[in-house]
Amino acid sequence: MPRPIEYDKNALLDRALKAFWINGYAGCSIQELVEATGMGRQGLYNVFGDKDGVFLAAAEHYTSMVAEQCKPLHAPDANMATIKSFILSSLAAQETHGGGACFAVVTAFSPQATDPRIAPVLEAVAHKVRSGFAGVLRAEQDRGRVTSHASTEALADYLYASMNGLSALAKTGGGRVRVEDALDIALATLDHEQDTTCLAKPS
Repeated sequence: MPRPIEYDKNALLDRALKAFWINGYAGCSIQELVEATGMGRQGLYNVFGDKDGVFLAAAEHYTSMVAEQCKPLHAPDANMATIKSFILSSLAAQETHGGGACFAVVTAFSPQATDPRIAPVLEAVAHKVRSGFAGVLRAEQDRGRVTSHASTEALADYLYASMNGLSALAKTGGGRVRVEDALDIALATLDHEQDTTCLAKPS
């Protein structure tokens, strides 16, 4: 009887995710996944079933990563600077792991977005980020630091859309300074009497 394959699932999914993130689903062959993960073709089939199974597992792994990254947004003292730091760190991670674009957004524009197994995963990613933003915005409204009369859900949608727009700016040569300036403007629009100290550059 063959010995069970031993592997670090999180490390394997990290590598599979990066392969899909950079190449897209269609551009990532099983052989490329074999090379990226270090697991043999039969091993991948045994664990995940097929390429779709690897992709679904990688997408769910990404959701877990986003949930971890969102934790600071749920801290009691989270504020607008927390949102700014989150967005900048997310953009940096996209540049490092995915060539400057959000995995969920890249996938949303691919044929896989209509897969009934994938669509809920993409929705979960967006929900985690938007709900994190909404919680901070609600608290900042209570503190008087966000004076917009729009609902926190609408403002969270605005920031989520802005974050993905900033990803496009960064990917097309915007540079960190221009991206950060654009982000400051997006955040400042939420309060006509913005206290700039709450948008201090992260250390």
